[in-house]
Amino acid sequence: MCTLERWGEFVRLVDPDVITGYNIQNFDIPYVLDRAKHIKASMVEFLGRVKDRPSKIRDAALQSKQMGNRVNKQTNIEGRVQFDVLQVKNQSK
Repeated sequence: MCTLERWGEFVRLVDPDVITGYNIQNFDIPYVLDRAKHIKASMVEFLGRVKDRPSKIRDAALQSKQMGNRVNKQTNIEGRVQFDVLQVKNQSK
């Protein structure tokens, strides 16, 4: 079992309500899921509480006068809140 598989197992075992970090939405979580897919690590994409719903990455376009046009990544992790401190920091400028 590789490190990514063990990490996915750890998330399912601990069953956190909130996953938090700095830039987790645009880098960390998408990187982990892409890397797991690339090395064919099993079960890593099942990070949510809904057992048969894999986490998937999608691009989300945002537009505002203050920040202009941006493309962010969004990953569904069913039943868990993702709290990205960088997103909060950028929105509070």
